Amino acid sequence: MQLSAITTPLLKDNMTERTKNTGLVWRLFSFAGIKSLMVIFSLVGMLFSNFATLMSDRYFDLMQMGLRKALLIGGEAFADRALKNSPKADIDQKIKTKTAQLDADNKALTDSNKRLKADLDTTASEKVSLETKSQKLTTEFDDLSAKNRNLAKQSEELVQAQAKQAAKAKTIATGVKARLTKSLARSTAAMPAEALPYISAVTAVSLFALDVNDACATMTDFNSLLKMMNAGEENPDMCGMKTPTPQEVIGSSKTQWRSSLASVADAARAAGNVPVPEVRLPNMKEVSYSVCQAMYVPGLCN
Repeated sequence: MQLSAITTPLLKDNMTERTKNTGLVWRLFSFAGIKSLMVIFSLVGMLFSNFATLMSDRYFDLMQMGLRKALLIGGEAFADRALKNSPKADIDQKIKTKTAQLDADNKALTDSNKRLKADLDTTASEKVSLETKSQKLTTEFDDLSAKNRNLAKQSEELVQAQAKQAAKAKTIATGVKARLTKSLARSTAAMPAEALPYISAVTAVSLFALDVNDACATMTDFNSLLKMMNAGEENPDMCGMKTPTPQEVIGSSKTQWRSSLASVADAARAAGNVPVPEVRLPNMKEVSYSVCQAMYVPGLCN
């Protein structure tokens, strides 16, 4: 009992000491072992990852994920450092860099596309505006062409109308000239008869009637010209003039010879190149000379 009582505490103390020593060693061994295991696992994982890279991308990704989970025992920072130079990390970094470059290129292309679209919209708008203006100009050109054709037609019709009017005016002028020529010849032929008493009155009346007829015809021609030029027409009032009889002319000579002769003299002076008659009665010698040339009158033609 005494021995047992003595040895029991000793054994307990020895076991306690051994337990303490064993725990310390175990702790040291556990830390070093875990670290070593982690390094070993890292090397083995890298070896397998390289092999898996050659064999299968999917398998490599699974191994890489498993290795990272194993390394996470030492912490995330430790796992990142351990896998920093791995092929997967290098590939991820390259993918990240390439993705960033592609994103930048894509953004640049998107911005360029937006600018091109804006330019295209502007160009399309300008094209529509130019097409509208072109259509308007085409319409105006067609309208002007139609107006020009119409004006050309009207001009041609006007030229033809003017040619017809000119021909008609020529015909009228020719007729008036012939009438005036005939009137002058008639007046010239009537001069000898107008020099004789009484016969002169009859001749003067006939000449006056012929002059009225010619004046009326001439006025009709002038009115044709005026109507052709859209200028209206004059009133041919001379066409209704009354012709006096020889007896009325002889009867009025007693009181109106002077005013009649004076009127003719005034008209001759106004013309400027016409002989002006002297306003007086003829003397006996002049009467005898004019009468006796055509007939014998006793007492006057002795």
